[in-house]
Order: sequence, then C-alpha cells, then structure tokens
Amino acid sequence: LHSVKQITCYNLEDRLIKYLKDKVAFEKTDTIKVSHQEIANDLGTSREVVSRLMKKLESNKQATQVGRKIKVS
Repeated sequence: LHSVKQITCYNLEDRLIKYLKDKVAFEKTDTIKVSHQEIANDLGTSREVVSRLMKKLESNKQATQVGRKIKVS
C-alpha cells in the first residue's frame, strides 16, 4: 500500500530524494555507494531518468555525485 501511494501521489524527484534519504539513514552515513541503475530498478524507472534527476539534485545542492558514490546533503 505504501508503494502504491508513493507511485500515485509523489513525483519521481520527490521519490528519489526520499529513497536517498532513507538509504542514508539506513546505512548511517551521508555517502552511499549505489549506481543509477540500482536506483532506477528500485524506483521502477530508467537509468537515464535517474541520471537527469541526479543532475537536477546536484544543481539544487541536495545531493552530490562523488565518484561512484552519492553524498546526500
């Protein structure tokens, strides 16, 4: 039910931010090692869309790509 609510009520950018923040909280660090493809698979979208959204998050200073890791602000 929670997944259905996220898909229908939130846009993909909000879902990506929540996904990253949840992953950071779970791993208890501000930098996580996860690929754009893994994120895309988990969110049910394409890698290209995740890459575009990550660029947008970087420009908004909400997340930063550090090599193969993502640092969430």
